Amino acid sequence: IRSVSPNTSRNVHTGMMAYVDSIPKIPHAAISPEDAMMLQRLISYGITPKIKIKISSKFLDDAVSRNIMGEIIGTKYPEQIIALGGHSDSWDAGTGAQDNASGCISTWMAAKLIKDLNLNPKRTIRVVQWVNEENGVRGGNLYRDHHSDEEHVLMFEHDSGVFPPSAIRITANDTILKFFKYT
Repeated sequence: IRSVSPNTSRNVHTGMMAYVDSIPKIPHAAISPEDAMMLQRLISYGITPKIKIKISSKFLDDAVSRNIMGEIIGTKYPEQIIALGGHSDSWDAGTGAQDNASGCISTWMAAKLIKDLNLNPKRTIRVVQWVNEENGVRGGNLYRDHHSDEEHVLMFEHDSGVFPPSAIRITANDTILKFFKYT
């Protein structure tokens, strides 16, 4: 597939892989935006390109990693948590700067700004830098497993860099969704 990354890197990468058990597993990779555009130009000139990609990646044993968290305790409803943050992606040839270190840093800086301005939120604000997103969303799953007994009123993950937002995706029940207008 064409890489969804905005980066101009000629490195082939996988992105997040997911398989259905009933379908044979095949390797997959994403080609750079530049190579995808070159292929499109060749096709538009009537040339049928041939592609050879040699994939030699492999899974290694898991290594210990941890989510990083910080909190500003709420003044009126401290048990109600607003969790926000980003995730780390830099597990293959990528730098991880846009996907998604910028999401980690921007949410961390938002919390710092709240503290610097001496603001006192009513609810607890928890900044989380989730790990291991591309390899099975393991940091997010671990957070869910360890904090499912807490009252989360909102969870927000800033993803895809510090570009202008292209979408906000909401997962909630109908009671919550009625407060949002879709365009």
